[in-house]
Amino acid sequence: VEALQLSEVQTICDKLPEYDDIRARTFIMLILNTGIREAEAAGLEWRDIDFDDGVISIRRTSQYIPGRGMVESTPKSKTSVRDIPISQDMVNELVKYKIWQRKVIKDLGSVYEGNPGEEARLFTSWNGKPIFDSTLRKWLTKFLKWCDLPRVTVHGLRHTFASLLIANGTDARTTAALLGHSSPALVMNVYANPQDEAKARAVDSLSGLIKRRKKR
Repeated sequence: VEALQLSEVQTICDKLPEYDDIRARTFIMLILNTGIREAEAAGLEWRDIDFDDGVISIRRTSQYIPGRGMVESTPKSKTSVRDIPISQDMVNELVKYKIWQRKVIKDLGSVYEGNPGEEARLFTSWNGKPIFDSTLRKWLTKFLKWCDLPRVTVHGLRHTFASLLIANGTDARTTAALLGHSSPALVMNVYANPQDEAKARAVDSLSGLIKRRKKR
């Protein structure tokens, strides 16, 4: 799976505030800031967000399975059930999104078919029903096309999150815990995509080391 480079992530962050679809905007920002899986994002409810402490709890998944329809389940493994800290910027965006969603639900009235209150899903179809995986992918594809960036999957955004953590020096065990993986070694093998800035820092560091040795 291809991961985006930091420069491309910065372009996304610069463009997101200008994008007119708040659902897509919040979804993309959430994946980039937490690395959660597509089905985990689809299963998020407002009761899973601790706005005071800045934490998202992953407790369920939701996805469409051919022949079975929309299926809610527990995360794929024990390590996938986890709490992920989020930045204040992410908290602020979620607050704005929650206010927007509450207004939409109120306007829908009896047409709304989703869960009430804090059990409402963050991302739903127009009338509150569980969202299809394909809809989340369309949101991302449309946004990337709009800001003229390479096409990447939702899992590619998760991959990007992990790649940036590793490039920034986050240890394998912490990265694995945030992703919900049980194997730090597997995370390093699968998600350690080279980041241009990390490569540049490595070369600069080596150059500095060589210069210091020459001076001795």
